[in-house]
Amino acid sequence: MTLVVWKQQIKFMKKSFKINDTGLQQEGLNNLLISLERVFTTLDIDFYIIGAIAREVWFQALNIKTLSTRDVDIAVYIAEKEKFNKLKIELQEKEKFTSSTTNEFVMFSPTGIQVDLLPFGDIEIEGKVMITSSGSTKIALNGFREIYDKAAVPVEFENGHNFKVCTLVGIIILKLISYDDRPEIRQKDIKDIALILDNYFDLESDFIYDNHSDLFEANINLTNIAARVIGRQIIQISTPSKDLVKRIEQILQTEINKHHKSKMAELMIQGTDNSIEDAISLLKEIMQGISEGNNNVSN
Repeated sequence: MTLVVWKQQIKFMKKSFKINDTGLQQEGLNNLLISLERVFTTLDIDFYIIGAIAREVWFQALNIKTLSTRDVDIAVYIAEKEKFNKLKIELQEKEKFTSSTTNEFVMFSPTGIQVDLLPFGDIEIEGKVMITSSGSTKIALNGFREIYDKAAVPVEFENGHNFKVCTLVGIIILKLISYDDRPEIRQKDIKDIALILDNYFDLESDFIYDNHSDLFEANINLTNIAARVIGRQIIQISTPSKDLVKRIEQILQTEINKHHKSKMAELMIQGTDNSIEDAISLLKEIMQGISEGNNNVSN
């Protein structure tokens, strides 16, 4: 990948998109996002949307309806714990939210929608942001700042509001990390990654043809090409955090080394006709893309 392609990627990530927000209206999420925005704006707090809603935004281009959760995940850029507490108070007093009694990072909208507020930018330890809650929850956030810098894209909704939304590659990064942190309860993250891999080429075909034409010279299928492109973008988003790059590589390489015993590969093919070999092949392509991107960043 050349420097020119990298600049094109930055331009691609930073441009504004306009989407139909009918699905969000139907799920009762539109007004929720607007109420969150009011408080964030008042407190001068930046944020971006992750999780199922972010995935839904990009999948709209293919009319893929996948929104199956009423949870809303928001990455919140906050430098001080005191400001996070102020945010919660404002949501309670101005927007009638209620706090969870078991998790200080969870609040509920007046209509009962769960909102996970995931702060980053507080205390960084070895590439992670560690925040200990007043209860039993302990969150390890890794990659949120890098995605904020390079993979949080402004999206214009039809209601005229603009929200930053995590890109599909950013979603993959976060889901790899969340699965690695808690594989026993985060298995759906891998199924979501598989869904993105299956549809990524169709969603980003113009971008791939324009910026990664070299991959069509190889004898690999379109899904594998998409996986390679995702790997190249992962390294561009993750750099200059060597710790984040190393962690993603370790996650992928561990599963590749397990081969037929890989739980990740097994989860990726559930409900499909694909084989473990197919899943491992995709993981290898992502790793190859990371390696190619790493070499170009170093040069």
